[in-house]
Amino acid sequence: MLTEARKGEIALRYVECLARKKSMTLDPVDFKRQVHNSAKEIGIEPAEAMEFAELIVRKSVEGLFVKK
Repeated sequence: MLTEARKGEIALRYVECLARKKSMTLDPVDFKRQVHNSAKEIGIEPAEAMEFAELIVRKSVEGLFVKK
């Protein structure tokens, strides 16, 4: 049986995978609107969703650049 912690790990990896495959807009207003709308849709606070989105986007962007 999956623990809540393991479900969270799986969900995070799944979201990271989707973020890598789906193109994201770099327009700050559009991005904030999308995050806010998604937060309302899944029933979480927009600020929480933005914090989570920031983690995902930063990780995705860092993966684009080769470590020197």
